[in-house]
Amino acid sequence: MASKLKDLKIDILKCARCGTCRSICPTLNDAWGEDGPTWETTGPRGRILMSYGLQQNKLKPSKKMVQDIFNCLICNRCVEICPSGVDTTKIIQASRKDLLDQNAVPIELSKLHEILEKNKNIYGLDQEDRLLWTEMNVEDIIEDRILKKAEVAFFVGCQGSFRGSLFGIPEAVVLLLENLKIDYTILGEEEWCCGSPFYLVGDDSETAREFAIHNIEKMLEFGVKKIIFTCPGCYRVWKHVYPDLYGKELPFELYHSTEFIKKLIKEGKIKFNKEIKKKVGYQDPCELGRHCKIYEEPRTIIKKIPGIIFKELKENRKDSLCCGGGGLAKVTDNQISLGVGSKKLKDFLENDIDMILTCCPACYQNLIDALEISGEDIEILDLHELLIKALDLE
Repeated sequence: MASKLKDLKIDILKCARCGTCRSICPTLNDAWGEDGPTWETTGPRGRILMSYGLQQNKLKPSKKMVQDIFNCLICNRCVEICPSGVDTTKIIQASRKDLLDQNAVPIELSKLHEILEKNKNIYGLDQEDRLLWTEMNVEDIIEDRILKKAEVAFFVGCQGSFRGSLFGIPEAVVLLLENLKIDYTILGEEEWCCGSPFYLVGDDSETAREFAIHNIEKMLEFGVKKIIFTCPGCYRVWKHVYPDLYGKELPFELYHSTEFIKKLIKEGKIKFNKEIKKKVGYQDPCELGRHCKIYEEPRTIIKKIPGIIFKELKENRKDSLCCGGGGLAKVTDNQISLGVGSKKLKDFLENDIDMILTCCPACYQNLIDALEISGEDIEILDLHELLIKALDLE
């Protein structure tokens, strides 16, 4: 269950105020550009101090405080580096829940939660539109897969289902599954948002719980035993949040798609037919890496593709800089997200690469957005789309 701020006094007091986290926090150092403000409250130490003020009822919510608490990207980098072992992410989420209970959250977030409750997806579109992504290239293929009984399910997620710039990701997974003759099911309009926007503010209300229970019970209804996710946010929620909301261990094997694909490569079931001559860099998604400890699977897949020259960034794996697209910050303050995304884009450009690879819809979208305002020219591709090219399945 989500932690309550009133119960976290000891956790908060573990912070030694040493400032180690200040050197690596993207919203303190990277979001504003070289001449921007670096207010203490835009970094982990400042957020911990504000959380203590809230916890002790000595600090009332202000517009600036709410903004700074919700601008945290929940990237977990400060948690990795903290010498005192402070779980900043847990404290920030509890603070967000406290502010939620006081009706002191950004208006954009309130609207998002209203949309979710009504439409069951983050875009406020009709659920019957969840299959829009299939219409260009895979509609005929998908027709017999929707709501069928199968041991394997593909949980597409809101971003892949509704956002046109991301349709290539679920398309690629479907083409791969079909090529491998894997029997699978897709829930279509019966798939609800994973509920991440609720859980990122520590919301474990009955409304938030309803999303988890619905998705779990639908998977059980169709006999699913294994679930594949391309979105690290969906994967993290199912793996680390749903068991608490469900009240027991989930009866499924959960795979981020890179885990699933690496396993198939190891079993000799995937053989690449095409050489891709590119110098490639990889973006570690925070929710896949620091939150779920999946670092090597994507790298293993990339290095198996013939012709690829893989170029590791100086800051990688647990030390990787966030793309800027997480933690709900892109909803509440897109300037923060684009600032961090622009810094990450610069890191790739300085590393002499031809292509940036991601395996996260949020990373892909925020890096694309940062690229559009940069004037630079570099290819950004989702790893699943590259796989389809290398397998010659386009």
